[in-house]
Amino acid sequence: MNFILEDSIIFGTILLSLFFISGGTLFWMIKLSRAKKESEVAKKQIELIFSKILIPFLITSKKRREIVFANENALKQYEITEDKLLGGSIDMFYTDENQRYKILEVMKKYGVVKNLEMRYKTYKGNYFDALLSLIDIIYKGEECYLGIITDITEQRQREEQIKDLHRKVTDSIKYASLIQHSLIPNNNIFEKYVDDYFVLWKPRDIVGGDIYLLEELRNDDEVLIMLIDCAGHGVPGAFVAMLVKAIERQIVGEILNSNVDVSPAKILTFFNKNMKTILRQNSDNFISNAGSNAGFDGGILYYNKKDKIIKYAGAKVPLYLIKNGKLKVIKADRHSIGYKRSKANFEFKDNIIKIDSDIRLYITTDGYLDQSGEDRLPFGKKRFQELIIESNMESFEEQKIILLDKFLEYKGKNRVNDDVTVIGMKFIQEDIN
Repeated sequence: MNFILEDSIIFGTILLSLFFISGGTLFWMIKLSRAKKESEVAKKQIELIFSKILIPFLITSKKRREIVFANENALKQYEITEDKLLGGSIDMFYTDENQRYKILEVMKKYGVVKNLEMRYKTYKGNYFDALLSLIDIIYKGEECYLGIITDITEQRQREEQIKDLHRKVTDSIKYASLIQHSLIPNNNIFEKYVDDYFVLWKPRDIVGGDIYLLEELRNDDEVLIMLIDCAGHGVPGAFVAMLVKAIERQIVGEILNSNVDVSPAKILTFFNKNMKTILRQNSDNFISNAGSNAGFDGGILYYNKKDKIIKYAGAKVPLYLIKNGKLKVIKADRHSIGYKRSKANFEFKDNIIKIDSDIRLYITTDGYLDQSGEDRLPFGKKRFQELIIESNMESFEEQKIILLDKFLEYKGKNRVNDDVTVIGMKFIQEDIN
């Protein structure tokens, strides 16, 4: 009885153990089954997300070189349906026999392809430019490439349009430069009135707002030399320079038809009134957009060889005079020509210089003086004055080289700020007692 009971207890224990073992196995089997189903659902969800991503991409088998996945945007990009694409060779989209090897070469070298620009074709035979990025992945247990293809055809077309527009504009400006260069005085006129001289004229762009003018007057004894620094540089500055030239021709015409004493100060006053009128700057409302806020700073020098005098008037542009090695600055009026804030009735003043010995004159626009250096500070008037004092006994051709070299040295890696013009002249009266 006890044996049977004991046997029954042992048997029951064995059955209970088997139950728990089999139940645990069943539990894990159920759990694995659920995990598998969840994994399959997750894969489908991931592929669904992939298919909706806006960037076109393909997944290609490394070994078979067949396309195994494509999202919706890739299908649109390649103009093909999924049934025709999947299982097809990636070669159908290449436009060059060596395209595959170029891609693999980059992949082998860097382990990844980033924005490799190439041309591809669609299933319908249309071509497009694109950037390819490629990485290694495992897809459904197989080694594959995931390629992202960004179509840049429209971007390239826009770039070509911009290049074409830039080319046309540049060609027009280059032609305008020929016109502006035609306004530059002939060297022969300079040589008739000065013993030696130099002109350093460097527009910042193809055309510029700096202009210098030389006009012979009623006989071989009189000449006007003008240095004008118009508002702005490039095309806007060049437009103002053309306006200055037009007014200057009117001024010279009136002088040639009269016997009046030539006054650079009156010429500046005439410029000021006319520019303000032409540019509609006479309104009391400075903020008004009715007129252009343009004008110029500059200096006008009148030389009479017979009377042995120079008259000079400046609008914010001084004249530097070196005599017997000493520098004297002929100050300019602190008033610009034109501009909305200029006074239409402002009267400029003449400075009269008697030529009784060897004198050297220098005049510069602010492009040279305001050029910033590596320390972002301007070259400045003081440094310019020291430079012309140190070099004034050199030939004027050598002085020009020195000024240009110093300018470029000071500028360093900075870009040129503005148009640059410097004129140097030497006057000698041989018949002076």
